[in-house]
Formats: sequence, C-alpha cells, structure tokens
Amino acid sequence: MKTHNLAISHVYVINLEHRVDRYAECSVELKRHLGLDIEDPTQVTVVRPRKFEDAAGFPNAGYRSCLDAHLICVQDAKAKGYSNALIL
Repeated sequence: MKTHNLAISHVYVINLEHRVDRYAECSVELKRHLGLDIEDPTQVTVVRPRKFEDAAGFPNAGYRSCLDAHLICVQDAKAKGYSNALIL
C-alpha cells in the first residue's frame, strides 16, 4: 500500500464494536491524513477485541482483551509477511 508518504505495510485498527463513534472518527482521520479507506481490507484491518470474563492474571479483563487484540494484529502481520504495521 502506498497511498501516503509513510512506509507502512498495513494498518490495523482495534475498536470495540459498541464504540461506533470512535470507529467513525478513526475512519475520517485515516482518510484525511493517510488517504486510507477503513472499509478497504487491503488497506486497513479492523480488529474487534474479544471479551474475557476472567482476567487471567491481568489487573482486569480489559487489559487481557487489549493485549489479545494487539497479539492478533502482530500475528496477522507476521503471517502476511508485512515488514511493519501501524496498530491504532
């Protein structure tokens, strides 16, 4: 992808499903600053964090969900051979 002047292989957006306001704001900002379409999976992958009931050693289940979402992004980027990725 080269619709901007940054050397970013792919963009991942972590967004809670019920936060449609943040999704909309991120969509506008990605388009404005990087020329990316959040709806185009070749440019942006949207990751919806899983909800855990058990904190499993983390301070709370939200921390666990956050780490899990970031790991999903990193594992996907590695599997697809991206040299780098921007995770928002």
